[in-house]
Amino acid sequence: MFTVTFNNNVWSIVLLFAFAMVLNLPFGYLRAGQPKRSFKWFLYIHVPIPFVVAMRYVMHLNIR
Repeated sequence: MFTVTFNNNVWSIVLLFAFAMVLNLPFGYLRAGQPKRSFKWFLYIHVPIPFVVAMRYVMHLNIR
């Protein structure tokens, strides 16, 4: 079925998850004060995405 071996790849995924959570906390706080579907609301949702993608490339993690 699906097996996961605990190697460096798993720790990289955990680190990436923690990075994404910490990065999204301030943006979520900023987004909470904006009207839904406004430009700033949209911006606060999408600005962190390139940083997470860049971190994935730096850590050599692909989509699988």
